[in-house]
Amino acid sequence: YPDAVQTTASFFLLDRNDITNKKPKYASVGHAMQGAVEELNPLLGKCDVIEKSVTELDMSIVKEYDMVVASRLSIDDAGRLAAATTQTGGKFYLVDCFGYNGASLFDLGPDHSYRTELGKNKISKDLYNLETYVPLKDIWNIPLSGLTGKRVDKHHPPMIYMQYRAIMEYNAKTKKWPSYSSTDEFEKVVREWMKTTSSSVNKYISKELLHDWARTATAEVSPVCAVVGGIIGNEIIKAISSKGEPANNCIIFDGQTGKCRNVLLQHSKKNG
Repeated sequence: YPDAVQTTASFFLLDRNDITNKKPKYASVGHAMQGAVEELNPLLGKCDVIEKSVTELDMSIVKEYDMVVASRLSIDDAGRLAAATTQTGGKFYLVDCFGYNGASLFDLGPDHSYRTELGKNKISKDLYNLETYVPLKDIWNIPLSGLTGKRVDKHHPPMIYMQYRAIMEYNAKTKKWPSYSSTDEFEKVVREWMKTTSSSVNKYISKELLHDWARTATAEVSPVCAVVGGIIGNEIIKAISSKGEPANNCIIFDGQTGKCRNVLLQHSKKNG
């Protein structure tokens, strides 16, 4: 990645220290965005801001929502939130952007059904279920060597998916996100994890690539976020309306090529 990406501010809202030394007007990013969200979505009415981490959150609160979209969660928190959401018939989307790339893992629940598109303005009368359902909490347990499904590369899983898994596994083991100052530690932790999940993946991953992954792990580049947000928004509309076959259960976006892929993550038969 070029230096411009590595030094880009990680969020849409610039750090207040880059603008002014005055006392901040808002207590959190949620409060800063609240007015804009309510103005853009007037049917929502008042949009509450909950000042708790997901770890401290009472999971019963998700019963109020049909869709939950989250970002920058740990593996454990994402699994808990997804399970609580789908238990009451909701849909859960975990979405993250890192440098020029983005990825989303989602859990539509075991009973999701949809009507397929037969042509322009034509929808099938019959309802179909997802051909394979894998809960989000189980996706993390699929080793890279046992991964199979639609559009999974022949010799190794998609590189962007491996990048995302590496970032998440590092967070799970260290309780922090990779950064420019933790490249060596990131390489060590990820190498050890890769040994447990695949005997061959390590040879495809160079030291330089792992360091790039660490440096850009929390670099949320605005155009990439905008594109990935649009893609996930389209998937959410399909899930709400049950019109059109939804992606199942992973989407990855490559900002350098502009390509988006739907990857079905599941255990290969020989690995159970």
